[in-house]
Amino acid sequence: MSNEIKDKIFLYGFSSRNSTGRGLALCKQIVEEKLSGILDFENIKDELHGEGVKFTIVIEYNEHNHIVNLEEVNDEQSSTVN
Repeated sequence: MSNEIKDKIFLYGFSSRNSTGRGLALCKQIVEEKLSGILDFENIKDELHGEGVKFTIVIEYNEHNHIVNLEEVNDEQSSTVN
């Protein structure tokens, strides 16, 4: 993945393919804002898989974590886009 794409990959509306450009932006928002986690990625290259990108999600578990209601997340996202 080029440095130009790396800098934009989580921006809402950015796409390097024919897509809406919302998927990774929403994933990052949910992981970081709702779950207090980290969403990161790195370029990989190995003999088995060739070249690609590896995404890593880190979420700390404790008794205060709760299940995210994805309908609420979608409603919140819709209201911020409009």
